[in-house]
Amino acid sequence: MIMKTRVLFVAAAAALSLMAQAQETYEIRKALVEGEKAQYKSETIVDMTMDASAMGGGSMAFTFKSGMTLNFVFGKVDKEKGAADFTCKVTDNFFNMEPDMSQGMMEVPKEFSFGGKMDSLFAMSDIKVEGLDGMGKQMMSTTLSSLSSMVVFPKNKVKVGDTWKMPETMSTEFAEMTNDVTMKLEAVEKHMGADAFKVSIRGKVKSTSSSSSEGMNMKMVNDSDTDGTMFIDKATGRILSYTASGKTNMTMEMTDMGMTIPMTGSYTTKLTASDFKAETKGEKAADGTIK
Repeated sequence: MIMKTRVLFVAAAAALSLMAQAQETYEIRKALVEGEKAQYKSETIVDMTMDASAMGGGSMAFTFKSGMTLNFVFGKVDKEKGAADFTCKVTDNFFNMEPDMSQGMMEVPKEFSFGGKMDSLFAMSDIKVEGLDGMGKQMMSTTLSSLSSMVVFPKNKVKVGDTWKMPETMSTEFAEMTNDVTMKLEAVEKHMGADAFKVSIRGKVKSTSSSSSEGMNMKMVNDSDTDGTMFIDKATGRILSYTASGKTNMTMEMTDMGMTIPMTGSYTTKLTASDFKAETKGEKAADGTIK
């Protein structure tokens, strides 16, 4: 009887805690600190089937694997506009195809960089990329578009269960995007040792990018759905982790050749704050790192 009473007490306490959490409102904001450094590791796997009939072939199945380390450094903070300059050096970049039939055409630089501005809602703007051009830029356009537009925080305070939308259209140097994506504050819970906002991200994204390399013009259209979960540090607004998966339909248009190649498939992707340590969260180290 005593054990049953204790179980009921614990269950009631948990229910009351969830009810209180559902009523509490939260302001989700990225703390902008000059000199802050943040590192992430990203990995993506895409399984695709390509219709090669336009090239005189049949269907071909491929698996693309890519990954990179992203090293962010934040610069001057404009307090009036609520935004900060940032640069991101990408290292350990790789892009592999299995089976490999690219004959060396799929190689990308192991390092490059991009930068721009980020506001307290985590919206990025004025993005410019260095160290990528032609085919390399085309190949990385989808990944970089996703990284630069994976989330936007809500303008108003929210409580658990509230939703908000991604801007319907977004434009970066990498691609033009149209979105029908809904984000929802699912819970506030421990993640990686820190109090964190758990946010679901679901919907559809269409991106269009173009490039020119060695006299060949190419256009890529990617129409995909996404079902993802993101954890955001409650204290600093730093993204702790992000995982997502979905289906994708792509078309590669070689405009000079009058050729269109359709592809269908699925993907999984994950992003993790590799330098985050909860025990020093909120402290500023000598090198400017916020953890």
